[in-house]
Amino acid sequence: METKDRRWYDSHFETTKTLALLEKLSDEEKEALSESLISIIKEIKDFHRDDYEDETKEPPLSLGIDRVIGLYQSSNGRRWYDKADSLGFAMKAMSTLPEADFKNIMDGLSVTLSNR
Repeated sequence: METKDRRWYDSHFETTKTLALLEKLSDEEKEALSESLISIIKEIKDFHRDDYEDETKEPPLSLGIDRVIGLYQSSNGRRWYDKADSLGFAMKAMSTLPEADFKNIMDGLSVTLSNR
């Protein structure tokens, strides 16, 4: 029987692992990490914005239905990271990145947090 993942990121093992590691951080660590993530996300978005200044390229039209639903549900504050203001903001911002960039960040966080 085929099972559907409950959340848009469940299909990426490193994301699931990273979220479990993030949850164990202290509030101060979550705050500091969130600030760094937001800076990285801004840099990535600026980089991609430059990609679409060339009129021959078009930006992606959609984030995908699963990501849109995830963003909507995060407004309800149901997930643990939605309750931490800065981390919730960072996760929402990260979820709007292209999937490859999102996965690269999660892979890096997974390695970094696993080696602490």
